Amino acid sequence: VFVRGAFGEIGAQALLPWLFWALRRMMLTRRPLPSLVLGATLLALLAMTHTITFLLALPWLAGYAIMLALALHGTGRPAWQLLAAPAAAAVLAALLSAVVWLPQLLERGALSTSAWSTQLLLDNLWRWRDFVELDLRFRAVDGGQTPYQLSAIQALLLLAGFLFTRRRTAEWWLWVAILGVCGVLLSPLSAPLWANVSALAVIQFPWRLLSIMGLAVAVIGAGAVTALPTAPARAIATTVLVAFIVITQAPRPGETPFLTAADDITLTLAAVNRFEQAEPAHGAGYDDEFLPRWADLAALQSPAPPLPEVGVSVRAVSAMAPGAGVSVTSEGDAPLVLTLSQFYFPGWQVALDGSPPQAAQPDATTGLLSVAVPAGEHTVAFGRTTTMPAQAGTILAILGLALLVLALFFSARRALLMAAAALVAAGLVWIIGAQPAPAQARQASVEFPVAAAPGLDLAGIDASADRGQLTIRPRWFVRANQPDLLTEWRLTDAAGNTVSALRSAPRFGTWSTATWRPGTLMQDAAELGLPP
Repeated sequence: VFVRGAFGEIGAQALLPWLFWALRRMMLTRRPLPSLVLGATLLALLAMTHTITFLLALPWLAGYAIMLALALHGTGRPAWQLLAAPAAAAVLAALLSAVVWLPQLLERGALSTSAWSTQLLLDNLWRWRDFVELDLRFRAVDGGQTPYQLSAIQALLLLAGFLFTRRRTAEWWLWVAILGVCGVLLSPLSAPLWANVSALAVIQFPWRLLSIMGLAVAVIGAGAVTALPTAPARAIATTVLVAFIVITQAPRPGETPFLTAADDITLTLAAVNRFEQAEPAHGAGYDDEFLPRWADLAALQSPAPPLPEVGVSVRAVSAMAPGAGVSVTSEGDAPLVLTLSQFYFPGWQVALDGSPPQAAQPDATTGLLSVAVPAGEHTVAFGRTTTMPAQAGTILAILGLALLVLALFFSARRALLMAAAALVAAGLVWIIGAQPAPAQARQASVEFPVAAAPGLDLAGIDASADRGQLTIRPRWFVRANQPDLLTEWRLTDAAGNTVSALRSAPRFGTWSTATWRPGTLMQDAAELGLPP
C-alpha cells in the first residue's frame, strides 16, 4: 500500500483504475462514444490533478491500447479503427487540460535550475537491503531516510496472484510487464538512465512509480481469487482480502506521529513563514525547485552590501496587491530603481502615472520585482496579467469543453442534462461561497511616510482581525543600510492600557533587516493575539 500525503497524487491514484477501465471499454464496445467521453474526461482530470502521475501513466495507457488492438485484431475490426477512439479521447483530453499543461510546458524554462537536478532521482532509488517492508502492519517511513517501499502485503498479494491466477491472458501479462518495468526503474539498476536523461528530472522521485506499480499489484493479486470454483466463494474471498488489507494497512495515529497535529497548532501565514525559514523549504520545496531561475536566495539572506542612501520618499498606503499604487517622490534628479519584496514572475506589469502597463523586470542581483522610476513625483501601479501560454491554454480548454458538450449531446443526452444540472448547482454553491467576507482591514489615519529609524521609513500599514489574531501588515521603505532591528507592537484599549504586545524581527520573526537593500519596499507582517 502506497500512502501519500499529497492530495493531488492521491487523487491521481484514484483516477488511474477508472481510466484503464474506460480505455478498455471504449475499445471493446461497438459504440465507443460514451466511453470515449468518459475516458477523455478522466485523462484530462488526471493531467490537472497530478501532472507527474499523468506523464508516468501515458506510456502504459498507450501500451494497453496497442495490446488490446492486437488482441482484438481477429474480430474483423482493423487496428486503426480500434485505436481511433483512444486517439480521439487523447486529443480531447489534451484540449480540456491545456490550461494546465501548456503553460507548464512552455514556461518551465523559468524554473530554478535545481528543478532540473537529477540528484533527487538518484537519492530516492530503492536499495536492495530494504525495498520491501517486512512488517505486515502499516509503518510510516520518512521518505528522506528510506525510499518508499513495497509493502509485505503487496508482496504476498503478488505471490498469490502468480500462483493461483487461472487464466493468464495478454492483459494479465501486460500488467506483469508494467510491474517488472516499474520495479527495474525503481532499482539501482536504472541509475544510469535517471542520471543521464535530464528530461526525467520532472519526475523528482522514482518512487512515484509506485502509483502505477500499486495498480499492477492490485490487478495481479486480485487474480488469486479466480482459483475458487464458484462466484459466491470468489466474492467472499475478495471481501475477506479487502478487509484484511484495510485492517493491516490503515495508518494508526499513535504509531504515526505526524498524522496527529497538536491541538495548539493553527495553520497561519506566520506558521508557514516560520516553517519555510526553519527547514528551509521555500514554496514547499526543499531544493528551491519552485523558485524562478533568476531568484537568488543567497543574495537575499546575506547582509546587504554597503550602498549609498536613497534620497526618495515612498508612500504605499494600501496593501501591495495587484493593482495597488505606490507614490514615489524623488528629492533629486536621479531616477530610482524601486524593488519590491516579491519575486518577479512572467505576467507582472507596471503602469507609471496611469500610462498603459508595461512588462516588469526582475532585479539583476536578487530576482525581485523592480521598476525604474524617473526623478520627480510619480505613482506606480503593479498588476498581474495572464501570460500568452496561459491564454492559449484557456482558449484550447474552451474549445475542448465545446467538443465535450457536443459529444455528450450525441452520446448521452440524459447524462448531459444531469451534468448541466450538477454544474449549475456547483456554480451556485461556488458563487455563494466565493462572496467576500465583510472587510475587516483598517487603514492607519496618519500621514505617510513616517520615519521609523535612520534610513528606514514606514511607507504604509494596515491590519485585519481574524480568529483571535490581529495581523499587522506594515510596508517599510529602505533608504539606507540597516543594522539588525526588532519591531515592537502594542495593542492598547481605549484607556491606553496594553492588552497585547509583540517584540520580534520582521515578517513573523524570520527576516533580518541587515539584509535589506536601499531602494527596496519591504512587505512585512506580524501577528498579535487578541484578548478574549
